[in-house]
Amino acid sequence: MSYPQVVFYEIPDKDPTMLVRAICKLICEYYRANTSVHVLTANESELTFLDETLWNFPRNSFVPHMRASAIQQRCLVTMECTPKFEGNGSVLINHTNDVPSCIEQFDTVCEFVLQQQEMKQQARSKFANYREKYGKPTFVSISDWDNRPILDR
Repeated sequence: MSYPQVVFYEIPDKDPTMLVRAICKLICEYYRANTSVHVLTANESELTFLDETLWNFPRNSFVPHMRASAIQQRCLVTMECTPKFEGNGSVLINHTNDVPSCIEQFDTVCEFVLQQQEMKQQARSKFANYREKYGKPTFVSISDWDNRPILDR
């Protein structure tokens, strides 16, 4: 059995809106690379905010996406606020406070960290959990994420 590659992206910002914009940019980069992405959020309001942001950001790009529960045809980008995921996927972007139970269904798991003390503490806990179960995660600081591709790091 192969385990997912886990990547933590650190954003040098405290604004949660910047976190969602960075997630949207990463989604867009994976979409352009023809890679399937599933985004897991903690609740319905975060899912709605991410969905609305993805319609407008990054500028001049549209990323077709839909709720995982509504899929009737193949869509590269899906999102949901429940950790159940049917099938296998290439990338999971985890926008929750926990390590989801479905991560072994993915090749890559992406986590994001803002410069907020509470979020950094949660990330440390998740990092230790991932390391214990799947080996040492990769840690990437993306200080200029708005100007450069995130995946090229």
